[in-house]
Amino acid sequence: TIRVREFGAEMTTVSTVSLPTGVVGAAPPGTTPPVVTPPGAHPDTAAPRAGALKVRAKSFKAQKRGDSISPKVGVKVTFTLSEAAQVRFTIGHLISGRRSGKKCVTARNAKTGAKRCTRSVALKGNFIVSGKRGSNKVLFTGRFNKRTLKPGSYLFTAVPTDAAGNVGKPVTARFKIKR
Repeated sequence: TIRVREFGAEMTTVSTVSLPTGVVGAAPPGTTPPVVTPPGAHPDTAAPRAGALKVRAKSFKAQKRGDSISPKVGVKVTFTLSEAAQVRFTIGHLISGRRSGKKCVTARNAKTGAKRCTRSVALKGNFIVSGKRGSNKVLFTGRFNKRTLKPGSYLFTAVPTDAAGNVGKPVTARFKIKR
């Protein structure tokens, strides 16, 4: 027998559920299992904090084949976490643009003589890394979404999500791919 707490917009529902022997928190397919909180415990509402995202080589050559993350080859990417979390990495291609109001737009969409700026164009895809509390490292190969990144400047964005589903603030780091 376990107690299940469900938090709604205005009220909290507490119910007792008896599961058959050997079944632990099974949920119907296509649904999210409820968060089980032991009696007297408080649910995790603190978002994980990521920090110190660094790419050790600011400029490097991309690998010709393989995955985004490799156990043996690649450039070391380090980051810290306040608690164990899944970290979703996305990449944006940094390209030049022109100011149009407060936005950075393509040069053809701006007025002649507008100030230069750098804009990030998100690449499709992401990869997820399981991180532990404290310092973490992965080896990035310069490949993303089954493709080798072209030479240029890029922006890593890492967003942590803990086991309770709390999403932390994104952290970023720049890097360059050489020819």
